[in-house]
Amino acid sequence: GLLIGFVGVLAISIPSAQGRASVVGVLLLIAAVAMYGVAFNVAEPLQRRSGALSVVLRAQAVAMLLTMPFGAVGLTAATPTMRGTVALIVLGVVTTGLGFACFTTLISRVGAPRASVSVYLAPCIAIVLGATVGGEHISPIALGGIVFILLGAYLTSRRGSPR
Repeated sequence: GLLIGFVGVLAISIPSAQGRASVVGVLLLIAAVAMYGVAFNVAEPLQRRSGALSVVLRAQAVAMLLTMPFGAVGLTAATPTMRGTVALIVLGVVTTGLGFACFTTLISRVGAPRASVSVYLAPCIAIVLGATVGGEHISPIALGGIVFILLGAYLTSRRGSPR
């Protein structure tokens, strides 16, 4: 199920992979999806031992320290706007904050392998939001990727042993 979902993520990424920068972006997306799977499996035993809040707090602190230099460099060339600031706050609170709260709850309830399926749904949501909010075109291969992701999510999250 996880492999089928991963193929779906690849299929969604293929139409946007034009030029060197886009290919690098797709490779970084694939690496991020793979690292989320690793993170879920590392987080589960740590959460049982230390609690979810302390695990997420430490992970976010390390992430902040690792990414802060890149943000500082970008900040020197940026002109902050109210719209951008509000978007940043919404992304930080809703997607990161609420997302981590849901992830940790899900890990504790269903275990890391089944909880990691939720990461595969993010590209599906991005495709839908891009089409509805951003007016972007959805390619047929991306639609096929969504089908693969949903099939992989179903196979991974169902109870019982596979037939």
